[in-house]
Amino acid sequence: MKILAYLIFFITAFNCYSSQNKITVLEKSNNKPMYLVIVHFKALEGTSKDSIVALRTNRIGEVNIPFKSKMYAHFYKMGYESLVDTLSPNDVKTVYLSELSFRSDEVVVTGQYAPA
Repeated sequence: MKILAYLIFFITAFNCYSSQNKITVLEKSNNKPMYLVIVHFKALEGTSKDSIVALRTNRIGEVNIPFKSKMYAHFYKMGYESLVDTLSPNDVKTVYLSELSFRSDEVVVTGQYAPA
């Protein structure tokens, strides 16, 4: 009987965890998941209004939505364009980040060499 109670508890806990809404962050050029993207969430309404939570994506590019009300999300990773979006708590969304590329047309190399 104890085993059945533990089994029911773990199944319920797993279902609650897996039912959380998630956002997936992928790289735009190759659709690969992006690891450690920083996501700032700010609640826009409800009891948690103006609360701010900062989270990072996991190895498969997912981050859990922390609020149960409408929110603002800012996605940021160094070397990629940042993205801002407004989300609802029931959104299941995929976000694509583009890599930043800077082209340098001119390179100036300066230096001095004095043989000893």
